Amino acid sequence: MVQKEFSIGNALNPKNHIIISGAAVLAFAFFYNIGFFGILLWVAIAIFATVLIDSDHLVVAFFIADKRKIVGKALRNWSSTLLDIEAFRKKIHFKGFTLLRLLTHLLGGLLILALFYFLLQSLFVPALISLAFHFIADVIHSAVHPELW
Repeated sequence: MVQKEFSIGNALNPKNHIIISGAAVLAFAFFYNIGFFGILLWVAIAIFATVLIDSDHLVVAFFIADKRKIVGKALRNWSSTLLDIEAFRKKIHFKGFTLLRLLTHLLGGLLILALFYFLLQSLFVPALISLAFHFIADVIHSAVHPELW
C-alpha cells in the first residue's frame, strides 16, 4: 500500500472543502449553542453554499470549447452523470486558470452571500463561515500546489 506524504496542500484538496467548511460551521454552531436542529440546519447550509460555489467549474467550462461539449453531453445524459459525478468532475477540471478560478470563487461567493443576506437573513452566518473557509482553503491549496490548478 502506497501512503501519500502529508502536506497542507493535500489536506486542503478541493475534495475536502465540504468537510473543511462543514467543520468550521459546526465549530461556530457549537460556540453559539444553537441546539441540535440549528446545528443540522447550519451544516446543511454550509454544504449547500460550498456546492454552489464549486459550480463555477461549469461557468468557466462554458468558455472552453472542448469542456463545453463535455458539459453538454453530461446534461443530455444527466442520470448517468449523477451516478458517476467524480468522473464528470475530472473531465471538466482544467489547469492553468488559477487566478480565474479564484476570481470566479470570490465573485460567486459574494453573489451567494448577497442572496443569503437579502433572502435568508437568519442563515447568512453559516453561509459566510462556509464560503470564507472554502475560499481560504482554495487560496492556500492553489499557492501550495499551483500545478493542480
